[in-house]
Amino acid sequence: MNHQSNSQNTVIYVSASNFTPTKKIILEGLVKSNKYQIILGVDVLSNGAFDFFKHLNGRVDFIKVEKNFYFDKYGDKIENFNGRWPDNCAKLAAYDWFHESLFEYMWYMEDDVYAKDWGSFFQQYENFTEDYLGGINDSEQKNLPHPGISELPFWAFNKDPTGGNIGWRIGKLIHVLHNSICHLYLHRASKRLASRIIESIQEDSETSHHELWVPYVLNLFKYSYSELNSADHEFSRFNGLGKEDSGIDSDLINTQQCNIFHPVKKLT
Repeated sequence: MNHQSNSQNTVIYVSASNFTPTKKIILEGLVKSNKYQIILGVDVLSNGAFDFFKHLNGRVDFIKVEKNFYFDKYGDKIENFNGRWPDNCAKLAAYDWFHESLFEYMWYMEDDVYAKDWGSFFQQYENFTEDYLGGINDSEQKNLPHPGISELPFWAFNKDPTGGNIGWRIGKLIHVLHNSICHLYLHRASKRLASRIIESIQEDSETSHHELWVPYVLNLFKYSYSELNSADHEFSRFNGLGKEDSGIDSDLINTQQCNIFHPVKKLT
């Protein structure tokens, strides 16, 4: 049985890439207003990231994320798990690190997630003991019929979805049979979930997109999960394009009562 989350057993892992002034605001706010240890998983190819991140004060440690390490460790099959950018091992690196750590819970966040108050956000979930906390679309929760290929997310289709072939970033159809998608830009995972994710990647001959792999593992081992409060994902789009003009800006943030926003590409 999982324990409650606290400052001793919980860590925050941030996947960090190219430095921008907005990321400086986001990360300095995170360091200032939370009580957890912070790990920055910094892509070794990031432009200017290390020069900034090494100056952060507070409980911050760093790991360098280099794709060759993970491809050597897990094989080319992780391209599917990595998703849209097959060489981007950001989420795999987080689970890999957490799996080998001494922490019981990991809050994972992308570096374009902004909170007005990180302390109050984390505090409201400390009594939750579920294995997964985050955004999830679950066909069973919504009493949908057992999903077939026609009910997969749009990006799972190949050019001829009626032919029954599996689609983009899907290694095996069994990985998507429950038609559940986890949105991982901001979520909390338990140690046992992370360990099962890593073990299943090692043991399976194929992987699938991380948004499908996580609910696949949750279902396979009957682990518990819960959504974030609705106010914490009301202004969170699931995909950002990486461009400064493609996300949520400060004008919108300043007019809303919500705390969490994603993707935030430009605050200045």
